[in-house]
Amino acid sequence: MIEEKTSDSEGNTEKAKGEVKSPSIFNLEQSLMSNLKTLYEKQIACDITITVGKGSTRQDFNAHKCLLCIRSPYFHKVFLGDEVPVEGGLSLYRADEPAAALVLENVSPSAFTIIITYMYTGKLELAKMADSMNDYLQLLSAFDTFKLQEPSQVLQRLVCAKYASALETHFVATMLFCKQHPQLHILNSFIDTLIMEKPESVFDSSDFTTLNADDLISILKRPDLNIPEIVIWDKIIKWAIAQDPVLPENINNYQSSERLVLRDRLGNILPLIKFHGISAPWFYRKIHPYKCVFSEEYYENLLEHYFDPRDNVQPLETIFTHERQVNRP
Repeated sequence: MIEEKTSDSEGNTEKAKGEVKSPSIFNLEQSLMSNLKTLYEKQIACDITITVGKGSTRQDFNAHKCLLCIRSPYFHKVFLGDEVPVEGGLSLYRADEPAAALVLENVSPSAFTIIITYMYTGKLELAKMADSMNDYLQLLSAFDTFKLQEPSQVLQRLVCAKYASALETHFVATMLFCKQHPQLHILNSFIDTLIMEKPESVFDSSDFTTLNADDLISILKRPDLNIPEIVIWDKIIKWAIAQDPVLPENINNYQSSERLVLRDRLGNILPLIKFHGISAPWFYRKIHPYKCVFSEEYYENLLEHYFDPRDNVQPLETIFTHERQVNRP
């Protein structure tokens, strides 16, 4: 009798064909997120009540402290930290009270609905939001407060793309918002790029005259402010007059006291104007009528620069303490 044998290699091949490799990890994340959503929607075993908004708009949200702690560094600090952070009304929490509650006065109920939905489901649902840049900025402010970086970055990109024109038109309001929220890096970068690449939009913005003096000075000190100096001069005069509604628009109608007011208003700003970038005809037409805002010595230096032909006159640019690119018309 002849015994038929199978080689080891052939046997291993047949064995391999019959095997089904089992994965070591099964992804059931979708089920988990669904369960968390149900946990929130059905208010199961909630241990914190969050009151959001002010006055008649106040709304209560029941939630779970453990989940909020995991999802938000702000809530982690509130519920588990030694100190309760005080950030614009976000502070009224007493863990030792029988009915633990947190009051968030400076967050709108509509914004918090989006935020708490995101924290339980991972979904950023913006469909129900009003098509308003202010509403989006309020939501961004709340994201920043609760330290929610991922949705914040998504929303910042959306705002910069969707409301680019409005951000330019309302430059001052946007800049002030960015100063209040320095961690919103994408939006802050948008404003910085705007000043560098489209400086005319800064000075032409509808709210330019509402800019405070310190912020105006910081803009004028930028070395990359690429805009003709005579344009800057015109806008600065418009800004200075707008700061005091009693000042006439025409300098020829000014009383002595009003000239002093305008002079004081421009005192720290005039040294930032690069007059050597302004031609003599423009100087005579635009700047000479406002000679009253300069000190006598300062104005004499300007006249020497423009009208004294001597070679030994001190270059006008040497009286400035900062450098900026000059576009001379």
